[in-house]
Amino acid sequence: MRNPILWLVASLLCFIPAALADVPTYSVVADKSSLKFITTQNNAPLEGTFKTFTAKILFDPKQLDKSSIDVEIDLASLHMADMSVAQTLAGSEWFAAKDFPKALYKATVITHLKDNKYTAEGTLTLKNKTLPVALHFVMEKMDDTSAVASGSATIMRNDFNVGEGEWAKDESIKNEVRVEFHITAQKL
Repeated sequence: MRNPILWLVASLLCFIPAALADVPTYSVVADKSSLKFITTQNNAPLEGTFKTFTAKILFDPKQLDKSSIDVEIDLASLHMADMSVAQTLAGSEWFAAKDFPKALYKATVITHLKDNKYTAEGTLTLKNKTLPVALHFVMEKMDDTSAVASGSATIMRNDFNVGEGEWAKDESIKNEVRVEFHITAQKL
């Protein structure tokens, strides 16, 4: 006669691999990726890029409930065409990069829209404020070793106290900021 406890354990073990199927993990390839922001200053575009950022991305289109995105941005790595403007933006009235050196984005809810389009619902932490931010992205390429995605999000800088004092009003620099990214990621 079979041992009922061993049979139960063996039966349960058959279901564990399916439940614990690994979601592929990806890491950003820095020299093939970009992260920039665009806003408007005096009715002209104002653009900057962050040269240093990392991301841990768990993504499987068949397991979106187990997929996630974690991004860390080094605010001191801000680069602009006019570096004096970048130095001003790193200052206390803007990013306050000395006091808050990192911005963090975390998303655990990723939704497939159609074709290769997705939305990630997450939170952005900037200057010690954490607020919801949705990323919209297109999975341009995905194979056994790498993935390429591009997308954007829109934030209101005043929600994060970016541009304080005389800069809080959006008369010269608009409140709305578009963040755009192009990510090439290597499967780990």
